Amino acid sequence: MVSVPMPTNTRSEGLGLAYLIVDAAPAGTNWIYFAIVKYATIGYGDIAPLPRWRLLGPIASMNGALMFGWSAAVIFEVMRKALRRGARQR
Repeated sequence: MVSVPMPTNTRSEGLGLAYLIVDAAPAGTNWIYFAIVKYATIGYGDIAPLPRWRLLGPIASMNGALMFGWSAAVIFEVMRKALRRGARQR
């Protein structure tokens, strides 16, 4: 059995909490929605960070793109090793 740590929605919740703590988005913003949109690189643009935090959105988007790519690479490698191990056992 292989255990692989994978990013989950808790990362978006953590980013949402960080945005709340530093007051990066306008008042009344749904922080979790804002974090998920940025992290998933969806880029709706319906909520913009406050001017002093404008760089935070693109950084979160780049982080999300890298983490999705990393997750895909880890899943691919785990599947490749599992298939190779299964082929040797036959």
